Amino acid sequence: MGLDKDKTVNTKTYPRTVKCRSGMSHTISSAGKMGNGVPDSTVKFFKDIRKPLIRSSPLGTLEHCPRRFLYEYRLGIKTRRYESALTMGTIVHKVLEALFTGEEPVEALSVCERLLAKEKERLIEDTGADGFLSTGEALDPVLKKLDEDYGKARATGLVFWHFVPFNPEEWEVLRTPDNTPMIEVILECEYPGLNRPIRCPCDLALLHIPTGEVWIVDYKTTSFDPKKRAIPTQISAQLKLYRLVLQSHLDAWAEAGLASKRTVTGSMHAIIKKPGIKFCKKDVNFEAYIDRLVQ
Repeated sequence: MGLDKDKTVNTKTYPRTVKCRSGMSHTISSAGKMGNGVPDSTVKFFKDIRKPLIRSSPLGTLEHCPRRFLYEYRLGIKTRRYESALTMGTIVHKVLEALFTGEEPVEALSVCERLLAKEKERLIEDTGADGFLSTGEALDPVLKKLDEDYGKARATGLVFWHFVPFNPEEWEVLRTPDNTPMIEVILECEYPGLNRPIRCPCDLALLHIPTGEVWIVDYKTTSFDPKKRAIPTQISAQLKLYRLVLQSHLDAWAEAGLASKRTVTGSMHAIIKKPGIKFCKKDVNFEAYIDRLVQ
């Protein structure tokens, strides 16, 4: 399956207590009188707002600022802007996804080029006749920042792989019963006692060959000190959700006789610091830039 496609996990049989599935969320219904994806009445709207889907990103926002959670995730009030951290994180994930699935770096980079072109197109479409975005930023500096971030993100994934190579003799990528690798998939489960399903992404799930243990790998790209950035990660609600949903899938597969009984033992955090130098005229080519970062 290509890196541009969303992976799905087909759980053939479910246990009595937990229903698991993966893939993208259900498609939004056709536009009603109040707009696309918006309930047709205030009764439906406020009924829906009381029962938000349980996801890691909104949950993190809710912990940090309940009012922002209400505005962004329940009311949909959010200014479209270029988000540097999100773009870089997405590209790093795509590079590592390709490397973990055995693809050559060139395939990952071609996917990243398509992501870059799509983001540029979106920014240009959002620009007014005066050359400014709705955030008040001029388009040209934002596009320049996007190009810089793109170069840094591509390099970040490759340099990380250089220093932390995958050891296939000790680890293997966990696979579903239908042989789908657990890399960049969306997991969902309905858990007893909760009236809304839990949905969260899985960056990577690894199987420790000697022990049969399952470990979650979570990537965090950051411009801060990696040691300080790792502190909140250890106790985040996000990782608790990851573990709960992944364990629910493992239990479902084992109960259905599709896989051996396995346990999510813990998580490994790849806190990756973004490079402070950018790809520029000092570098003969991109490979030279990579070498400079490694040094």
